[in-house]
Amino acid sequence: MPTGEFDGQLATTVDPIANKKLIAKAPGLQLGKETATFTGGLLYSQRWKNIWLHTSALYTVNPENDHDYAFGDVATVGLALHYTPNYDLMFGVELDTSYSQKNEDQGYKIGNTGGTVTNLAFVGDWRFLNAFGGNFKLRGSVGLPIYEDLNSKGARNARGAYQQVQLGDGFFGNLAIQWTFRDTPDY
Repeated sequence: MPTGEFDGQLATTVDPIANKKLIAKAPGLQLGKETATFTGGLLYSQRWKNIWLHTSALYTVNPENDHDYAFGDVATVGLALHYTPNYDLMFGVELDTSYSQKNEDQGYKIGNTGGTVTNLAFVGDWRFLNAFGGNFKLRGSVGLPIYEDLNSKGARNARGAYQQVQLGDGFFGNLAIQWTFRDTPDY
């Protein structure tokens, strides 16, 4: 579902080829895409005693919004290895790679968008409470991008040549409390 407003601002100059105003600058914080996105994929898990192998392949479609702007579709593959010494603890390492297509503004691809990012993360779970028919877990992760295609592009204006660069991601970390509930069907 659309969760935020797309706040692109129109340029003050007109594209001479298309004779259209294109979204030239976006706000520092883009709150949303102003369109629903759709994700589908496959997940596979295999267990060997206390070791779990998890794999995933996902594809996210980003349709064009009402401003004729489309964020690039994203293909992601992931691999995770988790160690569960007992019912309440999990430690793991996860690797995921995402490829984003270039964003489009009124059908024109935006040169310094899209690209490939590979992240490596270390994760842990502690199941600390069984309540309300489910489990409460404290989950934490820290990670870093180990590969980034920054999509730099040479450009020229009246002042001369310069390099446009899409900034990459940085170190990340999170801490969350999760509640998991599984209901068995009645046969």
